[in-house]
Amino acid sequence: MKKTIAKRNGGWIFPNLQAYPWRFTAAVIAGCLAIACAAALVFTSGYLISRSALRPENVLMVYVPIVLVRTFGFGKAVVQYIERLISHDTVLRILSRLRVRLYRIIEPQALRLRARHRTGDLLGMLAEDIEQLQNVYLRLILPAVAAALIYGAGLFMIGRMDVRFALVMALYCGILFIAWPAFALLVSRNMRMHSKLQRSLAYQELTDGVFGMSDWMLSGRTVRFLSAFSHRQAQMAAAARKVRRTEWRIGWLVNVRPAEPSSC
Repeated sequence: MKKTIAKRNGGWIFPNLQAYPWRFTAAVIAGCLAIACAAALVFTSGYLISRSALRPENVLMVYVPIVLVRTFGFGKAVVQYIERLISHDTVLRILSRLRVRLYRIIEPQALRLRARHRTGDLLGMLAEDIEQLQNVYLRLILPAVAAALIYGAGLFMIGRMDVRFALVMALYCGILFIAWPAFALLVSRNMRMHSKLQRSLAYQELTDGVFGMSDWMLSGRTVRFLSAFSHRQAQMAAAARKVRRTEWRIGWLVNVRPAEPSSC
């Protein structure tokens, strides 16, 4: 049903990019500036540490690196805050549009959908699928575009000095940002589907419990319902923790570096 609706209305993701082009452009530019400030901060702080290790005769010898470290440090925080502000504001506007659009699609078919699907399933779809679309913009599209621009500019500058090293870096970036995320998606796909199923079942049980509250109270089985629902909540939380643990392990494998050999 969702695929048919998406095809009929032109999709759920890319039309919203066209609805707010300037906001997305501003968010991408702010993201690029934040990455640039972070890189400059690492470079200037490393230079300051190495220059200070030489014991300069006067603090004025390292005054410029000190000022640059402060500038890039504050600049990264400010630009990153602006980027988060613009991106989250845009995504919240998009989510409001998507909710209105989804309700307008579902409302004429309310009786037919009620006959085919349980209310908990519909609530799970509204709460889960629409909310997860914000991660497509915040964690996929915007960071991917900003990273592609930064790495493209970096590879271009490296290529002007050494083409072979630029090709090696392009291969490394391709493995790190394309092949490895695709592998991580395949690994965590089943766990995400299980987590989504547990969340949907929890919505179903909660909806049935709310609508049948009087029956539960009259039959004296309220404690049994609360116990079963608590067990379902625990299963949902365990599935969510498993997904987060897998994401943490994948992120750790991306960021881990081999130990440098000791000079002793």
